[in-house]
Amino acid sequence: MKKLLILFLFFSLVINAQIDEFSIKRDSVSSVILNDTREFSVFLPASYLSSNQNYPVLYILDGDYNFHYVSGILELQASISENIPEMILIGISGKGSETYRENCKPNIAGVADSGNANTVSDFIEKELMPYVDKHYKTIDYNILAGHSLGGLFILNTALNKPKLFDNCIAISPALWWENNAINTIAKKTLTDNPDYKTDVYLSLADEKGMGVDSFLGVVTNNFLKNNLVIFGIAILAILVAFLWVLITRRKRLPLLLVLFGIGISVYLFFFFIPTNSNFKFKQFADENHNSVGAPTYEWALNSIFKTWKVKDEYFSSEQQLVAHYNRVQKRYGHTFNMQNSVLGNTVYKLQEDPAELHKIQTKLQTLYPDGVDYFNVQWASRLLKNGEKPEAMRLLNRMIENYPNSYDAYNALAKIELENNNISVADSLINTAIEISQKQHVRQWQLNEVLETKAKIEK
Repeated sequence: MKKLLILFLFFSLVINAQIDEFSIKRDSVSSVILNDTREFSVFLPASYLSSNQNYPVLYILDGDYNFHYVSGILELQASISENIPEMILIGISGKGSETYRENCKPNIAGVADSGNANTVSDFIEKELMPYVDKHYKTIDYNILAGHSLGGLFILNTALNKPKLFDNCIAISPALWWENNAINTIAKKTLTDNPDYKTDVYLSLADEKGMGVDSFLGVVTNNFLKNNLVIFGIAILAILVAFLWVLITRRKRLPLLLVLFGIGISVYLFFFFIPTNSNFKFKQFADENHNSVGAPTYEWALNSIFKTWKVKDEYFSSEQQLVAHYNRVQKRYGHTFNMQNSVLGNTVYKLQEDPAELHKIQTKLQTLYPDGVDYFNVQWASRLLKNGEKPEAMRLLNRMIENYPNSYDAYNALAKIELENNNISVADSLINTAIEISQKQHVRQWQLNEVLETKAKIEK
């Protein structure tokens, strides 16, 4: 028993050190625009080395201050809860509070407290993002987020470069800066760009004086005007109907007139008059300025990727899988990773329908090739529970032929061979699983599953 404990601790300590070093790293880019070398922290998702897929990127301001709690949120929401797709996190260094404040303030002519925000935005667009795209497995889907003065930077960037990021998250933004100077920028941008597309998520804690209310008044101005037009049409219809009744004493026609006016109002509201829904706002009354970041990220990211998440939590048919793929592709221009929990639930729900499972398996190879590994392991596990060991072994062996880097497949086969009392075969399989796990820098909880099998074999 002591030997087993030492073995487990040895592998855990050695491999976990490698995992931490890989999943969170420090990088830098030499900037001509800033005439400086700018460092940034990188968080890589759990499947980064075990998958061939590319990932969306979340860029955050003041990365040295906010990086660890945001990376924890991504690990929970993406890899564990599967509420959002896995993504890469880039935490841009603030380089000290004075430099950070200077870099967050917009460049406005004639404003004494102007900063360097526009130049930093150029750096992000022309130097940082190309560097990240070249050196990491990314797709062209990017999100920018910042807190307080960083939130001011986010909105300035979203307004001046509306097509640079797919989504922006401004957490309790300091829009009071220079008497709400950001409002002037917003008015000009929305006037010059009536087809403004960037989705912006703004939050506020239980606080006042941040300038968010006046900013929302500016960006929703068209919406308010349209509501007044719609309300006016309905009121006019009612007044005309009332006068008609007073003059003619006929009631049926006025009723039709009122219904017609209300109908026109509804039509205009939903189908004709454009409204600016790009700016989403939520206040967290139970949070303070420093604690509002975590719930904001959860709200914004879950809202952004609502279409990505499978509503029914499983696919009842191949057609449902294809429909989901098309829906996500249309919404985001990309498909991202498939939820493992959905694949597992699909196997469970369709375990009595192997023909449909085969159809889904085939379609996964085309639409979500990185999901086939997990799908097959779950299917093999279900076959074992149903007493179909030979079929489970055939499936796992085919997996190893087609997906030789699946540590899950080797681990599952090792368990079966151990059960068959083929100790040497089981030991060879689990050693391969451990070797693959090391190369893929899997998370500790994933590694524990492999080491647990190794410990059983060593008994």
